[in-house]
Amino acid sequence: MRIYNKFLSTIQNNNLISKNDKIIIALSGGPDSVCLFHLLYKLQSKYNLSLYFAHINHNLRGIDADLDEQFVIELGKKYNIPTFIKSVDIKKYATSFKLSEEEAGREVRYNFFKEIKNKIGANKVALAHILDDNVETFMFRLSRGTSIDGLCSIPVKRDYYIRPLLYIKKEEILKFLEENNLRYQIDESNFKSIYTRNKIRLELIPYFEKEFNSNFKDKIISLIDELNDINKYFKKEIDNYINNSGKKFDIDKLISFPEYLQKEIIKTILKNNNIAYNRKKINKIFNLLYSNGSKEYLLNEQKKLYKIYNEFYISDNIKILNNNSLEKTLKINSNLIFNNYYISIRESDKYISKNNVFCIDKDKILHNEFLIRTRKKGDFFIPIGSKNKKKLKDFFINEKIDKYKRNSLPLIINNDKIVCVGNIRLSEEFKTTTTTKKFLIIELKEVETNE
Repeated sequence: MRIYNKFLSTIQNNNLISKNDKIIIALSGGPDSVCLFHLLYKLQSKYNLSLYFAHINHNLRGIDADLDEQFVIELGKKYNIPTFIKSVDIKKYATSFKLSEEEAGREVRYNFFKEIKNKIGANKVALAHILDDNVETFMFRLSRGTSIDGLCSIPVKRDYYIRPLLYIKKEEILKFLEENNLRYQIDESNFKSIYTRNKIRLELIPYFEKEFNSNFKDKIISLIDELNDINKYFKKEIDNYINNSGKKFDIDKLISFPEYLQKEIIKTILKNNNIAYNRKKINKIFNLLYSNGSKEYLLNEQKKLYKIYNEFYISDNIKILNNNSLEKTLKINSNLIFNNYYISIRESDKYISKNNVFCIDKDKILHNEFLIRTRKKGDFFIPIGSKNKKKLKDFFINEKIDKYKRNSLPLIINNDKIVCVGNIRLSEEFKTTTTTKKFLIIELKEVETNE
């Protein structure tokens, strides 16, 4: 049986099904979903599958919708398939949440599938999208304007959703159902050219098949497959860049990619931060990253993008701290949290060298209490290894410390002198020598806070 072989090939080539899977079948009662069920039913014993039906009555088609629901219930009883039914007034739901009926239907369906999955412990949801749906989606998105990702259309697998019929045509499905005397429901609204998708299916695609190429659908599917291969390569490059970057992103590395890929990386970073975007916003960020100097760009009410020298990052903290707003005192052998930094000062009988730690000569301090504050105008210190005073402002510029960090970095002060600038640099005046007998250990490290 040709359709069964194509169905099986799609499953095997894409690892859609494994032994002992618990699969929810999204069953509308139409030809595609009925075909999907019967083909999966043929595999049930071979793979030891547990099958379930999920059906939503959208209450948009009056008695016809009720008949679809009854059909699904009867099919479940006939084949002993546990069946889950949900009835929703989609018009009312769409109005309540300010959605189109199509958007509302999709949201309700996918929430229902997730609810059942969690309830019964299923690990797959089988959807009855077919080759024709994929071609329609391609044409629909092409007409509206989209990206390569959009033109990849419907994926055969995404998360726990599988589409085993994606390479099977409508005529093959109808032939299979007819040859096996299998009943199904008909949605008359699918034959009315009142929706864009219906116009594409009923008018545009047949026109291309008649006037240009009788294998038009196959050609589009071949193109979609090629675009998916290209997109997989792009996604791999994007993931490598993002995963190797941490919280800050290297601009030189970014601009080494083709322009299209640069913008896709920007999109992905925004998506990962739950930030809505459009073409205008992507182009704005793209141009900002190519500009000189430090820049900032408000992405939404909560988040900003910061470009600092050759890096950029997204931060929740969109307010610049007041230079004089933070000031605390810290005694020896105690600690505190200051502006997202953990700071401790303790005595030691030996020199200690490790990350985020400065070791100073205790005999060089005048007070047992240190002042912890942010920078002020006119601050200066003698960086370790230097003989001359340096303005803190110039030090920050030379060290390429971004202006946002400059305003939050803690300065450790004793007798009005800077002992160390955050965990970046110690002062020459407080360093240890071979004659040092008493040590103070200053530890400064950034911490995550829930504030």
